[in-house]
Amino acid sequence: MIELDTTYLKALLICVPNHETRYYLCGINFLAKDGKVSAHATDGHRISKWLITEYYDGDNFNFIIKKDAVKYVLAAKNDTVTLYSNGDIVTSMGTVTGLIDGSYPDVERMLNCKTVENKVGGCFINTKYMADMIKIANLLCMKRNPCKYHQVNNIPDKTVLFTFTGIDDFIHGIMPMRSECEEKELYTTIEKVLT
Repeated sequence: MIELDTTYLKALLICVPNHETRYYLCGINFLAKDGKVSAHATDGHRISKWLITEYYDGDNFNFIIKKDAVKYVLAAKNDTVTLYSNGDIVTSMGTVTGLIDGSYPDVERMLNCKTVENKVGGCFINTKYMADMIKIANLLCMKRNPCKYHQVNNIPDKTVLFTFTGIDDFIHGIMPMRSECEEKELYTTIEKVLT
């Protein structure tokens, strides 16, 4: 049994796509390995990772719970819910099951992803993803005011990683875009956003 803070589930859902040809991305990945339990969400352009616990002595597991099942869990309006190693989540409204049959991408590789550097230099970021990252910050830092996010790396051709004030168990990454991308008005340089 693992206790899950539903605020973190809400934050993870921001990165889960609604419709995706890669169906295995349409949920949250839960992984228990080497005594740790973590949860991950990505749409291939940004990624969030939550380290749920560093002190787990149960069975290893690796499964994906569908976005709709997680939304149903959140509908119970519990502050915490219980996750079992078979993928069931227990809320005050009952047990929710909704596994996706598939393999999740290598999260550590995505967090350290190298991308093609922009021809004009700098790191271009989709501004919608920055707005969503601020939503994540506001969820996680609800009791802290003002909420702050911090860029933790500065490499133009790698995933841009962010942490949040007072939150030491959650990291969010946004993959840089190439300057050749269409609809350039949707993009800005990370330097512009952070200055």
